[in-house]
Amino acid sequence: VLLIPVFDGASALQRSLATVAADEESFDVLVVDDGSREPVVLPARVGCHETTVLRHDENRGVAHALNTGLEWILARGYDAVARLDAGDLNEPGRMAAQR
Repeated sequence: VLLIPVFDGASALQRSLATVAADEESFDVLVVDDGSREPVVLPARVGCHETTVLRHDENRGVAHALNTGLEWILARGYDAVARLDAGDLNEPGRMAAQR
């Protein structure tokens, strides 16, 4: 699973997700919206990747957003986690190389 925290960065997140969509390795994407003024809304899939959005009601900081995401990930038994900040670009093949 790819964990992406975001706060008030919808356009930066969209740039990141465009590069994620280009990756042909199948993995899930979890976005933690850390209380953005305009809530993050995503399609169910980006490329071949299923997306999930968790939302904090208020901004609590990136560490809290990451911990929220990790709790969700661990509860579902994923065996690997990668992280990407909103606005960063995902190199195609990154997940396969890291796996």
